[in-house]
Amino acid sequence: WEVWPYTSPGAEHEFIGGSFDINKAGAWTIVVFLFMNEPAPVFIDSYDGDLCTVTTELPPEYKLIQHTIYHFAYIYDGDVEVTTATFKTDPFTPSAWMAEKFASKLEEEVRARGGRPLEVKVYVDTSPLFWTDFRIEVSSTPIGGVTEAGPGIAVGIPVWLAIILVCLAIIAVIVVATLAIKTITE
Repeated sequence: WEVWPYTSPGAEHEFIGGSFDINKAGAWTIVVFLFMNEPAPVFIDSYDGDLCTVTTELPPEYKLIQHTIYHFAYIYDGDVEVTTATFKTDPFTPSAWMAEKFASKLEEEVRARGGRPLEVKVYVDTSPLFWTDFRIEVSSTPIGGVTEAGPGIAVGIPVWLAIILVCLAIIAVIVVATLAIKTITE
């Protein structure tokens, strides 16, 4: 029960209730009863209905387009580094071709730095109209042979970051060159 000051007929009154967190998914409802005359309450009106609907955000649905397991993965029994990278490209370059180029360049970079690739998964999300989202998950042996780390210290992340940036730069050059050649030949 909350007592409001006098409100003339036809006028509006704003009710601001206590705050609470709406953090569970689903439809939230509210029930409100309007009574007048506090000493002898008289029921006037009520509302029983939806307040709001809370949903969880759905992440984009990626489709696995390439899954490469390298032969060393079957015999290796040790520490593994897993790196995930996401990037966007134009929707005109075939995603299978892009994935194949990325995987081959990545394998070259890992081998050049002394690591061995174990597994590469390439996912694609083509639902956006003007671009294609890629997500690449790379599993490999630790680069440089270091397999121990202190508490809270990640091993090999700067090296993987360099590898992924180099591969993305190579892919960007290939895409730009492909588009330029198509434009010139038309």
